Amino acid sequence: MRKLGVLGRGKVPTAEDGRDILAAAQSFYDELVSVAKLTPVVATASEDADEDTRVLASGYTITFPSTIADGETRAPYDLSIISVVTAGQDPDTRIYDATRGEWVSLVALGLRGDAPLVNRGMDALACCWAKKLAEFEAVEVSTEIQLGAARFLHAFRSARNRTEGPDYF
Repeated sequence: MRKLGVLGRGKVPTAEDGRDILAAAQSFYDELVSVAKLTPVVATASEDADEDTRVLASGYTITFPSTIADGETRAPYDLSIISVVTAGQDPDTRIYDATRGEWVSLVALGLRGDAPLVNRGMDALACCWAKKLAEFEAVEVSTEIQLGAARFLHAFRSARNRTEGPDYF
């Protein structure tokens, strides 16, 4: 909110501001997932999901793998996404953050703990959120915010377009 000039220096965000920020952040992560190339899969048994898949669970238990066996055993590729869809529930969508060595939820964000991908450039990520928040607040987005968001998205897309070992941005 400070990046947009909506919240002054030294001012404390209200609970409503917090909800707006979380909504903007969730909208940003939802958009990342919506443009990701995820392979649709219909589960036929309980199993580990493959990287970059959208799995229709069909009543089966789908887990997020800690290792991948494709000729050799390795960790999931950095920034791989898995979305598990269960009828009557919100999708369980996670991204693999190799810098943390774990699958990180991209849904049901809260005000406590680290935001997904914050360790990839907090300022640039804040610019992405600010762009989304600007849509809610109907305010102009500065060139600085546009460039910061573009930097983050470029690094994210570049990292997701590779097909081998970790190369963190």
